[in-house]
Amino acid sequence: IRAKEDEVLGYFVDYKNQKFKKEIRKIQDNLIERVKKIIIKLNKKNVEVSFNDLLKEYSPNTNFMEIHLIKYLKKKGYGQIRELWPRYISKEGETYVPVKEISVINAIKLIKKYGGIPVLAHPWVEKSSKKLLKEENFKKLINVGLKGIEIDNGDRDDGRDNKTLKKIEKLAKKYNLIITSGSDFHGDYLVTATKCHGLGNYNCDDSIVKKLEGLR
Repeated sequence: IRAKEDEVLGYFVDYKNQKFKKEIRKIQDNLIERVKKIIIKLNKKNVEVSFNDLLKEYSPNTNFMEIHLIKYLKKKGYGQIRELWPRYISKEGETYVPVKEISVINAIKLIKKYGGIPVLAHPWVEKSSKKLLKEENFKKLINVGLKGIEIDNGDRDDGRDNKTLKKIEKLAKKYNLIITSGSDFHGDYLVTATKCHGLGNYNCDDSIVKKLEGLR
């Protein structure tokens, strides 16, 4: 689940539950609304794109996010993804639009509500996610039921440094959390852009999966 400060993984969640689908749909609708607002700002800067263009480019079942818009702009020759994202999507970007997102705490609660095991994903990708590793903030996640934390998703950037990894290991040991890994697969576009995050890469060992399953 994409949340305000970071993402939360929900292992073994009852994803077929209609009520759960409805709640996830609300989260997705907020992201779509953001994309539409960004497009309006882009049009004012003479960037020719519409939401209908995205509907034609991608499958109707696509969970539209900002990256789909950026990928389309790249295809149309407006620049490379690594250039377009900071220019238009980031908080400092020319067409930045805030998005209404749930908090990590509420994401954890939502996953638990539908039988899932909540695991904090890649707590190094943003300043907001790194702040979650501060003791006073992390305790709040533990108190609402966090059961695991990710230590490897294929990232090899500056944010995933030794200091951060040691912090993750220390917190996991202190609060008896399961340390996980995974591909962080968000589609082929991300694999192409980053040269990593391929589906099935960095999988957890079977022993880790069994530990997660044992918490159900």
